[in-house]
Amino acid sequence: MYTSYSTLQRKQLTKQVYTDTQSTYLLVYAPGRHQALEHALENQLHRKFRLVTELAPALTDSVEGVLLVSEDLECTSTALTYFAGALRTGADLVVCDAAFGFDGSTALYLSTQHIPCSRCAMVSRKLLDRIRAAARGRDSVTELLRLATAMAENCRRIPQSLLHFRRELCADDVFSASGKRALILSHELTMTGAPIVLVSAVPVLRSMGFEVVVLGPADDGSLPLFLDAGAAVVTRSDCVMSSSLWGLATSADFVLANTVVEAAAVSTLNGSFVPVLWWLHDAFAGYPFIAHKIPKTLDSNVHVCAVGSHATAAMHSVRPDFNIEQLIYGLPDQTMERWENTLADALVLAPRHISCYGLKLEEGTPLYARRDSLTLPDGDMQADMYLYAVELLGQNGYAQYEISNFAQPGYESRHNLKYWTLGEYAGFGPGAHSDFGGVRYGYTRDLDGYLAGRLDLAESETISAQEREMEYIMLRLRLARGADPREFENAFRERFNPLAKLLHQYAAHGLACQNDDGSWRLTPKGFLVSNQIIGALQGELSREKADRLARAARGDYRVID
Repeated sequence: MYTSYSTLQRKQLTKQVYTDTQSTYLLVYAPGRHQALEHALENQLHRKFRLVTELAPALTDSVEGVLLVSEDLECTSTALTYFAGALRTGADLVVCDAAFGFDGSTALYLSTQHIPCSRCAMVSRKLLDRIRAAARGRDSVTELLRLATAMAENCRRIPQSLLHFRRELCADDVFSASGKRALILSHELTMTGAPIVLVSAVPVLRSMGFEVVVLGPADDGSLPLFLDAGAAVVTRSDCVMSSSLWGLATSADFVLANTVVEAAAVSTLNGSFVPVLWWLHDAFAGYPFIAHKIPKTLDSNVHVCAVGSHATAAMHSVRPDFNIEQLIYGLPDQTMERWENTLADALVLAPRHISCYGLKLEEGTPLYARRDSLTLPDGDMQADMYLYAVELLGQNGYAQYEISNFAQPGYESRHNLKYWTLGEYAGFGPGAHSDFGGVRYGYTRDLDGYLAGRLDLAESETISAQEREMEYIMLRLRLARGADPREFENAFRERFNPLAKLLHQYAAHGLACQNDDGSWRLTPKGFLVSNQIIGALQGELSREKADRLARAARGDYRVID
């Protein structure tokens, strides 16, 4: 019996309620495909399910339904009780929405919105009579299942993890016979950023007419979300390196490869006839260590898109010639209309979090080297793009919580907020940075050394109280919540009043405002010139401190506003 249940399967099993099947007389019809069924049905307490190899002579008046099986499978008694229970409540066709296990290692989960022609289904006696009358092969299981799927008026799906097919996976298992097909490759099915973005992509693809299948490892939280969104999900632990599973792509019309971890799959599909969108979220120092898996050149069927400049820079560190599209405003030849369309497309995806950065030409990048030949939006156009994004995202439920970051309630980046609020954090791994115990430090980018236990520091700096003050002003005024005068004074034993005077001046020009709780924040217009404002405030803080020290040297300790 198949007992290697996933977390999701176990949750489903805990919800199952025992159904008395003794009052329902059913047949199980699996001609030539019943070895595993015989094993599954033997020694069961009920005797209301009868395995038959010929249908016609067994269809007595007492038969209420027939389980049609087109191949050998293991079938739990729990599945049979669910089949019977669904028939008694009026269903004429009952399919398993199911986890089909392949060789004990691969599972296929079908969403309730996915309507395949099942290889195993319970058909009511009434529907059975109709489909047998319409069938050319009167007792052909395959044809009867096809007709039942087409002619059923009340189809019901029973919970997952009830059936087990012992064979390899093929495209016919996951894709229907017609329509456009999209395959999503994900290195994990967790509740982290990259998989959640994919969940948002599913309804968009379905609205474009695609049937969506997701390939990933075992469920770690997000699998039910994919099912709810209308995708089918295939799980196998070695999916990132399984070339046999990538063969599903040859039956797809579109492939979405998520993160740089899918480099091996992209390399295999590079140059094929299948369009591939490679979606980069990664911005880490490990690119050189996986460079051998990344194609040296990309054929026309592979398009690379990055969610920001960091992911782009990380890929360009090993493949500088790759053409990478980004969700960034102020791009070469970008117009306001194109930016509006980009934002509209992003909103259709309904992500929980959106980052909007203006393009900066960084020295040492391929784009910087081409700067003289680029036609870039001027400063006024970039400002208009930014203000439009702030307004549009706000109207659609995305609160601006940082200069360039917007989120639905409760989905602000906890990782970024940690260092934006001067919280301590510890990084682990080659190239990782930490700010802990008053010291800011980072490890060398030496993977072999790190694995060998050599924790060499590339940099280490003790941060002074004065530096923390300056960082507080810089980081807090990047946040929509702003800077709290009382918090500042308690933390640094410095008066906020000199800064408040300057902020009042900026407020008069619409660049800053004071919240009801007394804290100060920059407006969206103020964010556009935040570097200048923050620099002026830091300069004022330094001047006030120097003036206070000079007066103290003269014996003057008065507090002067």
